[in-house]
Order: sequence, then structure tokens, then C-alpha cells
Amino acid sequence: MTGDTRRLILQAAAFALYLVPVTGLHAEAEAADYVCTKDGATRQIAVVRESGYACRVKYTKPSGSTYPWNARNEADYCRPKASGLAEKLGTFGWTCDAAAEVQSILLAQIERYGRYIETLNNAGRTCNFYPGEARYGNLCGDALAEAAVVYTCDETEGSWEQHLAVFIDVEDEPLTREVGSSVSRQVAGYYIDDNRLTLETEPIESGDDAPAAAATAATIFRCRYDDANRWELFEQQ
Repeated sequence: MTGDTRRLILQAAAFALYLVPVTGLHAEAEAADYVCTKDGATRQIAVVRESGYACRVKYTKPSGSTYPWNARNEADYCRPKASGLAEKLGTFGWTCDAAAEVQSILLAQIERYGRYIETLNNAGRTCNFYPGEARYGNLCGDALAEAAVVYTCDETEGSWEQHLAVFIDVEDEPLTREVGSSVSRQVAGYYIDDNRLTLETEPIESGDDAPAAAATAATIFRCRYDDANRWELFEQQ
């Protein structure tokens, strides 16, 4: 399989999945107001609309969510409360960014990693890294603060490997894992939803008589704090 063929397969699968997550992401992006970070920990402050309420202030951390303020008739009541909570957290050493600013942070990280890939290419190794294939979502409990990109690097004598890079706004470098190769499986698609990253793979060659549907496997990745209070990526068993 050539590099161009692999790219077309991945782009086609990614485009099919892209149509579903993006709609949900825009809905969340309108509700998410601030993502606050401190020493690797995260908090989210959002103004949400729910049945029976004109607005609610939703305060989220990895252990769960609370609603410190709500209004049943005044839709403008909650936004100043959310802003005030972000300012209060700032007095305790938290850094609170607007959700749109967090998106910009992720885009800058992806662009910087793309420049790193270019250094590999300039050194004679060919890696196909496409920022436009990034998937965004709530992987680590801080809504809209993660992005994932799968990319392919050619190895020796026609072999290749696929890698997963997960970008987190509070980390300087992405979390990476090898997820496919020319001797095992290749990535057919991936997306982030419900605090997990689902990565679908298919065998390079299927030598048995199993139905085609059985050939596709889904691997679930989640993130957690390690002993150094940094995020790490792990495969859910």
C-alpha cells in the first residue's frame, strides 16, 4: 500500500466521522465559557440552558459537576455569575481562559507539532501529518480542551507506522502512541466523545473467513493523572 493510498483511506474514513462530531462540538462551544487550569488540574465554567431553567451556571471538575447559580426567568442572570467565578478562581492562582482561547491554544500546539514533523521529513524520514484531520472533544474532563491527530510515518523497506497524537491545552507536548503498522492493523477512523477517544482499526490483510464487520476493531483510550500530576494516555481494557 502506497503512502498516497493510505492517506486517501484515512481521509475518507475521517471525513465520514467528521460530520457527526462537529455538530455536537459547536453546540458545546457555545455553552462553554471558561476552562481554568492550575498545576495540571482543570475546571470548566459554563452557562447552559436546560429544561425548566432560563440559565444555569455549570461548574465541572473531573469528579463531577455542580450548579452554583440558576435562574428560571432571567436568561441574563448567569453570565455575570460565571465571569465572577472565573475571576474568583484567578485570585486563588487559577488561570481561566475563554473556550475560544483554549481552541486557539490547541491549534498552536498542532501547528508546532507539524513543524516538528517537518524536521523529520527534512532528515530523510517521510511522515504525513494533516492538521485538518484533527478531532476535538472532551477527553480529559475539561470540555473542548483536547484534540487528536493520527499520522503515518514511513519506516525502512516500504514498512510504515501510524501514530496517535493527543493535544491537551495544559501540556507542552502531545501524548503519543503507536496505533497501527504495515504488519498489523491500520486506522480506519477516530473520534472523541464522552471522555474517551475511540480509535477504529482494520487488519491489513484478512486471512480468515470472518464477516467484514468483525474485521473492524475499536480501541478505547482515556487519560488520567500520573504520579507526577501530568496527564497520561492509557488504553481501556
